[in-house]
Amino acid sequence: VKAKSSFMNNTLLTAEFSFKFGGTQDSFEVKGALGTIKDETLNKPLIPLAGVSVTGQIQKTDFTIKGNDISAITSMRLMYDSLRLNILQNESRKKNLLLTAVANIFTKKHNMPGDDQPVTTTYSFTRYPDRSFFNYLWNCVKKGALNTMLNAKQSGFGKKQVKKLMKKSTPAYQRAHQQEQKKK
Repeated sequence: VKAKSSFMNNTLLTAEFSFKFGGTQDSFEVKGALGTIKDETLNKPLIPLAGVSVTGQIQKTDFTIKGNDISAITSMRLMYDSLRLNILQNESRKKNLLLTAVANIFTKKHNMPGDDQPVTTTYSFTRYPDRSFFNYLWNCVKKGALNTMLNAKQSGFGKKQVKKLMKKSTPAYQRAHQQEQKKK
C-alpha cells in the first residue's frame, strides 16, 4: 500500500506498507519519508506524544521499519539543523531544566550533508503486546529520532542512559513518578 499525505498541512509525507501473511511468521515493512518541517509544526504532535519539544528545523527524514508481531529493526536518517531539545514536565508542560540540560549536552546540533557524514541509525524495538500496530510504528520512529539526535555512539552517552532519558520523557513515566511523590 502506497500513501502520500500532507503532514500537519506543512510538508509531504510518503509511506509504503508491505505485509506478508501466512507461512511460519507474519511480517511487515514500512518505508517512509518526510520533507522539511519547522519546529512549531513538529511540536504539535511531539508535545502530547513524547513529552518533548524541539527548536530548529528538520530538513528530511527517511526510515525503513522491518518487523513482525514481536520486534522490529528500523533504519533512520534524520537530517536537521540547529536542533535543541526541551524535555517537558508531565501535566504543566513546563521545561524540565535538568533533563533538558542533560539531553542538550549530548544532542548533536546538526546532522546535515556536508557535516562529515550524516548519522544513520539502525536499532531494534520490542513491541508492547497490549498496544496497537500504529503505536508500535510510532515507538520505532521515536526511538530512531532520539538515537539520531543524541548520537549515542559519538557522544559516549550509552544505551542505558538513552533508554532512561526516553523513558523519563514519556507522560506515563511522569504520571507514575508524580503519584510516587504524592505517596511520600
